[in-house]
Amino acid sequence: MVSVVESCLHSALALEAEWAPPILPHSQEEGVGDFVSYEERDGVVLWLGRLSHDLHFRPEVYFRAANLLDSFLSLMKVRQRFLECVAATCFYIAAKLEERPEAVPSLLEALVGRYGCACSQADIQRMELLIMKKLEFRLSTVTPLDFLKMFHQVGVSQGQIALPEGLSPERHLCHMTLCLEAMVSDHRPLTFRPSLLALAVLGCDLKLLGCDWLSVVLALQMLAAIKGGDLSVCYEAVVPHYSSIALRYPLVLVAASPRTQQEDPAPYQTGCRNSASGKGLRKSMSSPVKVAA
Repeated sequence: MVSVVESCLHSALALEAEWAPPILPHSQEEGVGDFVSYEERDGVVLWLGRLSHDLHFRPEVYFRAANLLDSFLSLMKVRQRFLECVAATCFYIAAKLEERPEAVPSLLEALVGRYGCACSQADIQRMELLIMKKLEFRLSTVTPLDFLKMFHQVGVSQGQIALPEGLSPERHLCHMTLCLEAMVSDHRPLTFRPSLLALAVLGCDLKLLGCDWLSVVLALQMLAAIKGGDLSVCYEAVVPHYSSIALRYPLVLVAASPRTQQEDPAPYQTGCRNSASGKGLRKSMSSPVKVAA
């Protein structure tokens, strides 16, 4: 019998068929000129992550915003002076899609006022329409976080993932989410499909924890019908990057009490916005930076 999360996974894989790697349209040309470079893309995505953390938004907002930004940059040659407005608008759209409704009305004012975006509220609203039209209003995409949550849920629910004592599934997923956020701020891993990247990240993390990572990855690979060769290439590329990121967000195992176990939310939820583990990990993040106009 197929579980709900397995059904969601198959639906996500079908949606992923439309995925294309984010490639800047001018990247093959000689000289970038004043168009956005990959380094500038990475810088503004890092800024989006810090914005999301500062506003205590769900991790899905950041991943959706980065996805929208990459999709738009793949279709349009964007000049550097417009990058911050485009990124802020993608963040605004993502918040409307993923965040609680009461948090959205004040976001425009916060982006322009509190965070000093180099554009007006009217600019963001105009840019929103342009982005939506360019993407043909197709916002139902899947991100690496979507797959990471589903792979993790399947592994935990089927008893394949046996975590060390003192590490709850919720805290484990929160930790991987933070590490994956750092990876998404680098354009290079995004040449891999979201499902591949998510499964490679899960394998890397379980290996670092000393778990039986290979059997978990192989079982999930079969479930998602992922080619072994593709996964091997992705895993080898991700390992050194993920290992260095994981060192920045160390996990501290704690003895579980009956009350702690009872209060842990379902593993399918990230819990990074409100959980104690998420707050502790986020303290290690540097303060927000301003993107140059």
